[in-house]
Formats: sequence, structure tokens, C-alpha cells
Amino acid sequence: MSSLYVDGKQVASLKSGERVVLHVPSGSRIIGTWDAGRGLYAFHGRGNHVETDATVKTRETRKFRIGIDANGTLSISPTTY
Repeated sequence: MSSLYVDGKQVASLKSGERVVLHVPSGSRIIGTWDAGRGLYAFHGRGNHVETDATVKTRETRKFRIGIDANGTLSISPTTY
């Protein structure tokens, strides 16, 4: 499960395959995701954390994908779907 943040505030918790639609004010936004992991890292509040800048125009739709690679490294990147 990953947590989704906009401007440092948690807005959703997502499982694999889930989507969320957010309506945010126009301007520069910081979108981030956090996966606390399991075991020792989860206990100490550590894990994967990544953020990206997203400038949103009025009435614009922006789409992002949260990914995780074979090494467990999180990513958040623009996508077309």
C-alpha cells in the first residue's frame, strides 16, 4: 500500500491497481508517495519516499503513475493513462 500526498498532506492510501481523482487548485504542486515497507523499516517509520513537481493549469487534467521496481524503489511519473 502506498500513501499519496499533495503539498505534504496525505490525500489517499492506494493498493495496487487502484486510482484516485483529485481536484486541486491551479499552480505548482508537489506530489509525493510513501511506502512504509515491512518489518524493521516500517517499525522505525522509514521506507521509500519520492516527490515530483506538478504545475497544474486551470481546468487541466494531469495523470501520474506510482511505480515500484524489482529493487523496491518507488517512482512517481507523468503518464498518458
